[in-house]
Amino acid sequence: MSFRDKIKGKVLDSSDMYNHYKNESEMLSGELAEEIKKLNKEVKSLKKKQKNTDKTLKSYNRLFNKLYLDYELTPKGALKYTQDLCLELIDFIEKVCKKHDITFWLDCGSALGAKRHGGYVPWDDDMDISMPRRDYMKFKNIIGDEIKNSNLEGIVGYPECRIFNNRVIGFVTVSVKFSRNIFAAVDIFPMDYISEVPEDIEEIYAHARNAFNDDIFAGGDKTESMKKVYKSLNLSLDEAEYMIIGVDTPKGKVNSPRITETEKVFPLIEMKFAERTYPCPNDLDHYLTQIYGEDYDKIPQRLNFHSRVDKLKKREGFEEEFEKCLSLLKQANENFEK
Repeated sequence: MSFRDKIKGKVLDSSDMYNHYKNESEMLSGELAEEIKKLNKEVKSLKKKQKNTDKTLKSYNRLFNKLYLDYELTPKGALKYTQDLCLELIDFIEKVCKKHDITFWLDCGSALGAKRHGGYVPWDDDMDISMPRRDYMKFKNIIGDEIKNSNLEGIVGYPECRIFNNRVIGFVTVSVKFSRNIFAAVDIFPMDYISEVPEDIEEIYAHARNAFNDDIFAGGDKTESMKKVYKSLNLSLDEAEYMIIGVDTPKGKVNSPRITETEKVFPLIEMKFAERTYPCPNDLDHYLTQIYGEDYDKIPQRLNFHSRVDKLKKREGFEEEFEKCLSLLKQANENFEK
C-alpha cells in the first residue's frame, strides 16, 4: 500500500470517528435540550404555585389582621385561665414593687399587647416586664419573703439562672406552679445603664454574653459573672443616657443588643391592659419599633407560640387546679398589707 493510500485510509477512519462523535454529540445535545426544556417548564409551574401560595398567605394575614384588630375576640378554656392567672400574678408583683419602691414596666409581648390590643396579644400565655438592674436585684432579695408572707409558698416560685435545653436562662421568672405544671409566668428582664455606646458594641456584647453563658454552664456564680460583664461593657447601675437589655435575658440578640435612650423610657406612663393599667415606656411607639420594627401595629405573617396552653389542654382536671391557684392569688392580693 502506497503512502498516499495509507493517509487516505486514516483520513477516512478519522472521518468516520468524527461523524460518529458528531452524531452522538448532536443526540446528547438534543436530549439535554429536551431535559432543559422540561426543567424550565417545571420551574415555571413552581413559580406559579409559589405565587398562588403567597397570595393565599397574604389573604390569611389580612384576615388575621381583621379578626384581631377590628373585632373583639375573647379567649376561652386553658388560654383564658392562664391569662387570668397571669393578671393576678402581675398584680401581686405590682403590689410588692410599690411596697418596696421598685420600678418596672411592661416589655416585649406585653408592651406590644397593651399598645396594639389594649391587653394580651391574643395568643400569648405569659407576661413580660423589665426593671433597671438595681431594682431587679432588690426585687430578687425581697420576693421570697413576700411570697412567704402571702402564704403562696409551694404555689409561686421565682427561679433564676437555670439551664434548660442547653440554653442559659439567666433572668427571674415568677411563676405559678401546681402539680408540676406551670400555669402562669411573668418574665422579669434586667436593663443596664450605659453612658456611651461604642461603635463595636455588637462585637463586645456578643463576647460578654458568650462569656457569661460559658461561666453559668461551668457552674460559675452569676454575681461574679455579671461583674465581668459590667467591666467589659462599661455598664452602670446608676442612671445614664442609654439602657441596654441584660446579657442574661433572651431578648437581646447576640449580634444585635437592644439599646434605647433612657429618656424614651422615663418618666413611665400608664397603659390600659385588660381593664387594668400598668407602667409602660413613655415613647412606646419608639420602644416597640426598636423591638418589632415599624409594622409592629400589624399582625405579622409568621407567629411565635408557646407550648404551655397546648400541654395543659391534654391534662384532665386542669380547670380545678387553675381555680385553686387563682383563688389563692386573689386572696393574697386582697389581703396584701392588711
